[in-house]
Amino acid sequence: MTSLLAKRLLALLGVCYLSVSLVAQDVGTLPVKDGKPLNFDFEMGDLRDWRTEGEAFQQQPIKGDTVVVRRSDNRSRNQGQYWIGGFEKLGDKPRGKLISVPFTVTHPYASFLVGGGNHLDTCVELVDEKRNEVIFRASGMEEEDLRRVVVDLQKHQGKSIFIQLVDNQTGHWGHVNFDDFRFHASKPDFPARPSTQLTADNYKYAGLPPEESAKVMTVPEGFSVSLFAGEPDVKQPIAFCQDDRGRLWIAEAYGYPR
Repeated sequence: MTSLLAKRLLALLGVCYLSVSLVAQDVGTLPVKDGKPLNFDFEMGDLRDWRTEGEAFQQQPIKGDTVVVRRSDNRSRNQGQYWIGGFEKLGDKPRGKLISVPFTVTHPYASFLVGGGNHLDTCVELVDEKRNEVIFRASGMEEEDLRRVVVDLQKHQGKSIFIQLVDNQTGHWGHVNFDDFRFHASKPDFPARPSTQLTADNYKYAGLPPEESAKVMTVPEGFSVSLFAGEPDVKQPIAFCQDDRGRLWIAEAYGYPR
């Protein structure tokens, strides 16, 4: 029995060692410039190796999980201590960019953590420095939770690229979260997440100005529509009601959850 137990323990330890080794293969490595790892996991506690445009990424990075303090249904799920949390300091209103120093693609794959708004202009972009062309883009999924995205860079090895975080939204989920950009020698096996390749909503009359929208509304026979208020008179309405004098009262929300 003693011999059998020892064999089982050794087998278990072997499985544990194998599991740790497999996980270690997915850790990846930070990009390097001038022989030094770049601050792409923000564990320096500051924005060295990055520059800001506009106000959206002022007072970054964030330390620890500040998300769970204000809402119980999300977590930051950041790597290490520090991360970029677009909402955490200034909310959704500010716009801007956070742009990394250029660096050389030395591995065939990369990955990073992204969260925040599901907009084309709240996103993380990888940009070919020479052509100033976006080669990869990913957004969040209207959750603060950071989820890892895998990038195939095989066609771009040897090229100089940079990372830019873009926040051009001021309304609902108008921010982006980011952390821990790393290279990988082989394609890492991270859990898949829903696609973030966004397209415009396919609505027949999407984008019409208020006056034109009123003209194409479908109403019962004998009824008509006349416009008395539209953007910018009304912004981001979430509810309305009429009082006993026939006046229409509208509730507007410029930022969630404030």
